[in-house]
Parts: sequence; structure tokens; C-alpha cells
Amino acid sequence: MINLAKLFLGEMKRMASYKILPISIATSLIWVALFSLLSVSEAQRFAPLLLYMDAGVMSLLLAGAFHHLERTDGIVKTMMVLPVSTGQIILAKALAAAVLGLISALVVSLALLFLHGIVLRYLALALVVAATAMAHAAIGLSIALKTRDFSGTLGGIMLFILLIFVPAVLLETGLIPRNLAWLVMLSPSAAATETLNYAAGTTRDLLKAIAGIVYLSALAGLLYRFVVLKLFRSHASVG
Repeated sequence: MINLAKLFLGEMKRMASYKILPISIATSLIWVALFSLLSVSEAQRFAPLLLYMDAGVMSLLLAGAFHHLERTDGIVKTMMVLPVSTGQIILAKALAAAVLGLISALVVSLALLFLHGIVLRYLALALVVAATAMAHAAIGLSIALKTRDFSGTLGGIMLFILLIFVPAVLLETGLIPRNLAWLVMLSPSAAATETLNYAAGTTRDLLKAIAGIVYLSALAGLLYRFVVLKLFRSHASVG
């Protein structure tokens, strides 16, 4: 547990030094400025999408960038010779991704509360943001580990964003009927936005929210255990 705590603190310190944390907070502040221009109903309507942009899309991009910065500085090889397991290293990265997402969600939720008096379902919000951030960070890290340079990682991430984001947008705009929501929720973006709709109070479908949180949590666990862990070990061994 002590080793895990040290690894987690190291992850957060590097996020700060690599400007990952400031960039994430700056993005959230952009949403705050946008909320100040919207009405109460508009802010509540757009909140799930903007929360997903922070927890999902930003986690994808920042996880990929973070890995390449660590690799450039030789951090990955250094971590592999520490008296800790690779599983602990990966868990620390997952927890750091969750905390990064929660910090952004805190900024946005406080803005909604003080600007428009909108009270979210905070427990549901925390759970779905943490699960979404971890799952999307795992995807971003997997893509980064599969490529040898940042341009390749960025291209892969942007393609993946288009593939997973389109179903959620089509569902939210009504181009995909709501009765197909359960099927569309196989997309991580749709699962996240559907659950964030519940957290923002725009829907009351608790069952769908629970399903979204469980699905995203399971997806994160499976990706870290069977994809990221394997790729991280092989990647560290070859440099």
C-alpha cells in the first residue's frame, strides 16, 4: 500500500511537471466560461457532453501524451527496476487518471452550482467520471504503447475518438432512436454520456446509469489487466 501511494504521488507530480494537470484544469475553465453564457436549461443540457469531454476525450489525449513524455525522460525503464510490481505501476496510473477526471468534474460541478444553482447527483457523477477517465486513459495508453512516436499516437487516438464519439452524438441528437440506447451504450462514449445525463438530472433512468458505471468499470479493469499490463511490460523491455 505504501509503494502504491508513492507511485500514485509520483504520477500526480509528473502530471503537474509535464503540464498535464494544468491543461486539464484549463480545459475545465473553458467550460466554466461557456456555462456563464448559457441559460440554466442550456447549461444543464450541455453539462453531460462537456463533462464527457473532460473525463473521456481529454483522458484519451492526455494519457497518450503522458506516456510519450515519460518514455522520453526514461521514466518507464526506471519504474521497471523499482521494488514494485508492474501491476502496482499500472494501478497507480489508473488511479491518477481517475483523480484527474474528478478534479475536472469538481471544477465543472462547482461552476454549475454557483452560476446556475444546478445541483448534480454527485455520487453518480463521481463514480461515472472515475470509471470513464480510467477506461479512456487505458484506451489512450494502449494506443500509445502500440505506436513508436507521438504523431502515430495522436492519429490513432483521433480515429478512435471519431469511432466511439459518433454513436453518442447521434443518440443525443435523436438521429438514433432512444429505444436503441441500450445497444448504443456498447460504445464507451454513449455509456458515459447516458450515465452523465442521469448525474446531471436530465434523465431519471437509474438502471441505465448503474449499467453504464458497471460497464465502464469492467471495461477499465479488463483493459488494464489484459492489454495495458502486457503492452507495458513488453514496451519497457525494448525501450
